[in-house]
Amino acid sequence: MPEATFEEKLAGYSLRRDPFGPDYEVPMAGRKAEWREIQERVDQAMYRRGNDIVVILGDYGMGKTYTLWQMHEHYKNVHELWVTKPIPLLSSESTSRFAADLIGRTLRQGIGYGQAIDLIRQADDSWQESVDNPAVLDLLRNLASEEPATRDKAIDRLARNRDNLIAQEILFALQFVLAAAGRRAFLWLVDEFEYIMILTSTKVSQLVNTLRDIYDHQPEVELRYGPERSAKIILTLASSPAGWELLQKLTRDVVRKTGGAGVVPFAQRIPGANIITLAPLNRDGCHDLIAWRLAKNRTGDIPGEPLIPYDEGFVDLVLEVAQGVPRRILAYATVVLLGALEQGLPRITVDAARSILDKEGFLNKA
Repeated sequence: MPEATFEEKLAGYSLRRDPFGPDYEVPMAGRKAEWREIQERVDQAMYRRGNDIVVILGDYGMGKTYTLWQMHEHYKNVHELWVTKPIPLLSSESTSRFAADLIGRTLRQGIGYGQAIDLIRQADDSWQESVDNPAVLDLLRNLASEEPATRDKAIDRLARNRDNLIAQEILFALQFVLAAAGRRAFLWLVDEFEYIMILTSTKVSQLVNTLRDIYDHQPEVELRYGPERSAKIILTLASSPAGWELLQKLTRDVVRKTGGAGVVPFAQRIPGANIITLAPLNRDGCHDLIAWRLAKNRTGDIPGEPLIPYDEGFVDLVLEVAQGVPRRILAYATVVLLGALEQGLPRITVDAARSILDKEGFLNKA
């Protein structure tokens, strides 16, 4: 008799596939407080004047990127918002072209040219009166052209742009387009902010000053045209606490040496209430993280036993070993699942789980 396939073995646990791989559609487990804070910050930002910056802090494996994707999924169908997919702050492009690179990737990957085209077509023509740069005005008009050749040429120009100032003017013009299309705000999700801190202090200052310039542009526009003519930006930055602390240290050093310049004006624009830290999961959060992943991948309902094939004691074990870090919890749950499948265990007891983790060396590493 041929050996059972991996899928057939999983079916013995009432699972159709590995439940613990990347999946941004599973609800956030153990993050009610943090998610409530995020929603409050975004909701408040939508109705305030000027732009806003929200910071999400979390160590590796705490779910920063996952949280940004949850924000995308939650807000993508909110008509008043135009939300990006999460993109890294930096790429392999030269940091001297930081604004052009970041804004270009936002349009290409975070939004997609198709959505930008649809947005311009949805907008009334009032936005055109507010765009001062004729080249940018023509570019956006051509982007929404019904002529494929004209539209493709505009997309090519966007993709090839390496001018920081032009990129910022395109962003500012799109804020007018957004307002003309009935959008109140642009929710800009940016990941991996901490990597900025591998650069020299001078380069860090240059990059955060670009973000500060974008932040500072909106009040001037609202004074000139009125708050309803331009959609505001809600810039959401995800960073490790260590990376964020390095920025704060750099800020303190600059204040001590110069009295305030470089990164200081940027840091001053972020109120403490807008900094949200992702804490380790507690037992309930760990339980839900495992149970919800299993539930989504079930071949059928198992009333009253959401943790099958694990027993209840596994939650306490994996919580202790993983120290509440979601990525580790999922990784260890996978290791135990694969070990149990290899051994043909009908149920994964806590003793069996401990033995598998010990055999793989995880208990010694914890």
